[in-house]
Amino acid sequence: MYIDQQTSYRQSAEASRDNVRFWRERRLDDLECLKAHYRRHRYLPHIHDTYALGIITDGAEAFSYRGTTHVARPGQVVCVNPGEIHDGRPVRDGFSYRMLYPSIDLVAGVASDLHDRPMPAPM
Repeated sequence: MYIDQQTSYRQSAEASRDNVRFWRERRLDDLECLKAHYRRHRYLPHIHDTYALGIITDGAEAFSYRGTTHVARPGQVVCVNPGEIHDGRPVRDGFSYRMLYPSIDLVAGVASDLHDRPMPAPM
């Protein structure tokens, strides 16, 4: 059974009493946005068909990506390419972060605008 990302985040927050806000910015190619604080929630290995770009604002998140476990702390940026398997889990007392999930087309459009010529999306 497939459920969309917004439903998944809402169910996770209800089950764990974490704090999650998910929304879409229609004016930016339906850019998916997330602001969350997780104390207990763990992401199982999964992929997105968009980029996952975010910043840790409090605490620390451990995640496995490209065969290595990383720990992201406040002020650090997390970037995951579309289609790449990753997971995520809180370290100690949890973490807060803000995430953006821009489409490949949106990122390619921004890259093209910055270079004043057509560009592919960077990976």
